[in-house]
Amino acid sequence: MKSIEVFISYHQKDEELREELEKHLATLVREQTITSWHNGKTVAGQESQNEINKYLKRAGLILLLVSPDFIASDSHWTLEVTRALEQNAAGKARVIPVLLRPTDWDNPPIDKLSPLPSNRKPITKWDDRDEAFLEVVKGIRQEVERLVASSNYLPPKDSSANQKPLALKPVTDNAPSQPGNQVETDLTLELPLSIAELTYGTEKKIALDDGSITVTVPSGFSPGKKLRIRGKGKLNPITNQRGDLYLKVVSVQKVEVSLEDYQQKLRQYEQKLIEILQWEYPLSNHSREGLKNYQQMLKLRDEDVTQLEEQVTAQEQEKRQDKVTSLINEADRLREAKKFEEAAIKYKAALRLDPNSIIAHNNLGIALKGQGKLEEAIAAYQRALQIDPNYAIAHSNLGLALSAQGKLEEAIAAYQRALQIDPNFANAHSNLGIALHSQGKLEQAIAAYQRALQIDPNIAIAHSNLGLALYDQGKLEQAIAAYQRALQIDQNIANAHNNLGIALKGQGKLEQAIAELEIAVRLDPSSTLFRKNLEIYRNEKKGFWGRLFGE
Repeated sequence: MKSIEVFISYHQKDEELREELEKHLATLVREQTITSWHNGKTVAGQESQNEINKYLKRAGLILLLVSPDFIASDSHWTLEVTRALEQNAAGKARVIPVLLRPTDWDNPPIDKLSPLPSNRKPITKWDDRDEAFLEVVKGIRQEVERLVASSNYLPPKDSSANQKPLALKPVTDNAPSQPGNQVETDLTLELPLSIAELTYGTEKKIALDDGSITVTVPSGFSPGKKLRIRGKGKLNPITNQRGDLYLKVVSVQKVEVSLEDYQQKLRQYEQKLIEILQWEYPLSNHSREGLKNYQQMLKLRDEDVTQLEEQVTAQEQEKRQDKVTSLINEADRLREAKKFEEAAIKYKAALRLDPNSIIAHNNLGIALKGQGKLEEAIAAYQRALQIDPNYAIAHSNLGLALSAQGKLEEAIAAYQRALQIDPNFANAHSNLGIALHSQGKLEQAIAAYQRALQIDPNIAIAHSNLGLALYDQGKLEQAIAAYQRALQIDQNIANAHNNLGIALKGQGKLEQAIAELEIAVRLDPSSTLFRKNLEIYRNEKKGFWGRLFGE
């Protein structure tokens, strides 16, 4: 079984809860089903952002430990949440919010993610926290099994030398005598590096008698220089004592020209590569052939060029992904403002940079549906699902577009597929209920609405639609209660006010019915249906027009 790398993003104030979670994950770690890393492992003085970025990119599963402090932390949202959503959108990782403490988290950009515990009850609100953590771990185990089974997930490739521990030897003059017959316990080890590693920097895992450490060598480090390693307590095999550890950098390659000249040629190649990558990505065969000729002209080694290309390509990919994320965020704001045409333009621009962005394809579908372009919207959702067949949100949105076309059977199949992938996808249950209701299958529709509300009791539209189904069954009291619950959550649902008014009228409560219809008309003045209903009820109150219309 492939081991899944898990990245845990959390706020320092939730340290104790994070530790509790990791205790409950111990079985998965012991089974070598997962390995875990969290943002608290960075220490002062390190390039912590680079470290976090590195582990985020490696992760197959990313856990966001949600609390008021986490939501309020700009630093978490700027780096970790943004990068996590990029990985999720690219199909490179799954992101799961873990609800630690009550907070207003169910908003963009993470509102479409399926949280744990699956009942959306924060862990601190459970009577038995161990039971809550157990539910979380069960959900994580299920997601890990899906990731392992998915052909989309591959463990990160260990392409860099830092994954191979180095067997280092002490330099001979490491242990000079000190006054008073004291022995210097510091230790210097030789660290052999290639020219490319000297030029651009690298990471190395250093094997020691008492364990191993990972060392970051900065770019431009010269042979002969010593690098002091943070962290005392490394064993000196000469003195059998502990002290500071130093690395003396040496070059393992000889070049025909001076090291400085060779490095300058590497820089020239780097600039040419960046220039071409800005025009096209991925590189065409024609561009690769041109770069190969340029490499030969500069007399650069293949191994140096390979390392350089890996580094530069990764940097350019990151820049492109930042631009993609920015375009998607701009488009999302336009879409939420109902500016669907402008939003679609931004989503398409993002897709030109990253044709495999499932979130851009999905959200483009939403914008196209908002313009009434159902066929194009369906095509966008289907493209997202070609890239990631397990993207439950796209299946549900596809169902909405098919339902708008009157293709109820196909819509129901799409909702059911979404729910096979994510049984706790509340909105998909709610949408399935609407389609079943449209087919006249009231009992099944009611069951779907109720399942949605078990998962998320705060979906106002599900309460409203449940009320409509109950009304169609003649259950006025239950229907009224459902409408009222919907309006407690969101008092601006015009349809719920209208339908509540009709149900109240059915109970003979004409004054209350008129009051609800007046609110409905105020919220949606363009609705002829609401205006007509209000006019009928007002006339009935007068006594004449009501009899004329047979009320």
